[in-house]
Amino acid sequence: MNAKVDIDDIQVFWSYAEPTTPAIVVVKGELGLNIAYRLRTVLFELIDLMEPDRDLYVDLRHVDYISSSGVGILSAAMVRAGERRINFYVSSMMPKVRVVFDTLGLSSWFTEKNPIAQEP
Repeated sequence: MNAKVDIDDIQVFWSYAEPTTPAIVVVKGELGLNIAYRLRTVLFELIDLMEPDRDLYVDLRHVDYISSSGVGILSAAMVRAGERRINFYVSSMMPKVRVVFDTLGLSSWFTEKNPIAQEP
């Protein structure tokens, strides 16, 4: 079963039945406080549904601003994914977003990788 869910500026693409297909969460617009907490809910629920050793990508190509709350939510989701043995990646960071990660000293903590599957 394939799932596509749209929640405001967050899209989730995931297949329950295909264990080799990664889950992809696409975030659009500004990842400020309001969207960050909705993103936390989406990511944590998705991580809890996923089987171990699956890949989860958070696609940031459409994010032109990220607050410290947004980075904090991604950090918390990455820790949660690690606890559940889910491979967590960020992909396609825009330069302004990368600067925030660099400034916070977190660029090396996250693994940036594009999904092998076709991106949405």
